[in-house]
Amino acid sequence: MNIAGSPVWLKDGSFLWLSGRPGCQHIFHYSHDWQCSRARSPAASGKCATVYGVDETAGLIYFRAARSAARSEATSTRIKLDGSRLTRLSQAPGTHSASFNPSFTEYVGTWSDINTPTQARLTRPTAPSCASIDRNDVPTLKH
Repeated sequence: MNIAGSPVWLKDGSFLWLSGRPGCQHIFHYSHDWQCSRARSPAASGKCATVYGVDETAGLIYFRAARSAARSEATSTRIKLDGSRLTRLSQAPGTHSASFNPSFTEYVGTWSDINTPTQARLTRPTAPSCASIDRNDVPTLKH
């Protein structure tokens, strides 16, 4: 296993760690049982992942997921700590990124695609966009 970065420690003593299998970073949730330090579950296997943070109260991992290391298509995503209930937060095709507040109730999401410069929106994980921060309109790009 090719380990990437430091573990993200959780209150119950378990931790999240990124593994570089095969060519992408996957999120693994490890048990706190030091006698047998096996992955409890591949929390986000099959995705190239970057962890935004963990809402331990809700039991959710927030992360950026890409289909490949090229990351030309990346979404803001969440998943339960046990690896269930994968939910895509960003819906439009293109490249998305997010910066969450400490309580994970809101985030500034950025988005762009080949025809659209980066735009920023204030968003809630449980609702569509709240407010546009920077539409970054470029009139010459409109069809």
